[in-house]
Amino acid sequence: MKEHLACTHKNVRPCPKVLDDVKKEINDYMNKWAVEKQVGHQKFEEMVDVGSYYGDGFVSSCQSPQVVSDRGVRGPMDRFLNNVVDDKEANERPSLRTTSREKEARSRVCLDIGRLFYKNALAFNIARSPSYFNMCRSIGDYGRGLVPPSMHELRTWILKEEVLTTEKFVEEVKKT
Repeated sequence: MKEHLACTHKNVRPCPKVLDDVKKEINDYMNKWAVEKQVGHQKFEEMVDVGSYYGDGFVSSCQSPQVVSDRGVRGPMDRFLNNVVDDKEANERPSLRTTSREKEARSRVCLDIGRLFYKNALAFNIARSPSYFNMCRSIGDYGRGLVPPSMHELRTWILKEEVLTTEKFVEEVKKT
């Protein structure tokens, strides 16, 4: 409706009867909303950077935030991964990743997962769910370059796929 009244020619035919002052008001509103959306996205990115233990000085000095992805693709998740030494280099220096570094890396991940639960008031028993373990395993298997699903993806195609999976499961139960 806004695009129709603003006569933007995007997705709709412009309204031939709209007054110029209404058209200007709608355009101003849409431009203001676009700027607010962009600012909100920037604030979200800053909150992700600040809200992660990755940037809290918790990272040891020998770890670098620069990431070179073996996939050749860099995504938003890459900022949370440390440089990985080539297999050849790792074989030459087997003590490179010590037990204390592994514990520190796991601690950072666990703290970030905990923060997700706390900030979003998620029930702790979610951590007992097989879906939770499958999600963590899938993220680990994917590795670098994973772009997390957006809110839009979660409420559209991902939800539709899950509904289909659930319907198939229900049909199997009905057969028994």
